[in-house]
Amino acid sequence: MAGLLLPVPLISRLFVPINPWKVDVAEAVAKIQVPMLFVHGDSDTLALPDQARRNVAAAGDRGQIEWFQGCNHSEARWVYPARYEGLLDKFCDQIERD
Repeated sequence: MAGLLLPVPLISRLFVPINPWKVDVAEAVAKIQVPMLFVHGDSDTLALPDQARRNVAAAGDRGQIEWFQGCNHSEARWVYPARYEGLLDKFCDQIERD
């Protein structure tokens, strides 16, 4: 499935003047000043778990991470839909209160 996305960075260069291979997500996350929720599968082969740890560390006290066991990229919402939706509801409620 990931193979279908291979041309996306090349095609996107036609519309966005950013080299996708040089983007440092953690550097960008460090500049964001709002609460962030990272939802990540511990078996993700597209955005590796170590990258997720680096990103949440860059967020500091504004970031929190929830791990979904056995999930690859974006699978949590299908494998654990009740937990996933509950997590998002709780995060949104928390932001609303703050």
